[in-house]
Amino acid sequence: MHCTSNYHVSGPHIFIKRDPRNMVVSWLRWTGRHVTPITFIEALSKFYNGQPFVHELRQYEAWLADPTILTVSY
Repeated sequence: MHCTSNYHVSGPHIFIKRDPRNMVVSWLRWTGRHVTPITFIEALSKFYNGQPFVHELRQYEAWLADPTILTVSY
């Protein structure tokens, strides 16, 4: 489930973080676009719903600092 850090959680949770480059490549493939240097760079400025990729990542940033959540790198 994709929940931003605005979502209230209770009890133990696991936050799985991925390499941002892999996230962009997966998103390009999911949307049916070819993965090229140009489409990769374009995706950084217009990611999901036309928002910049950095804006999308900021929505999950608080999970990284929460001591009650186990963070796992994938």
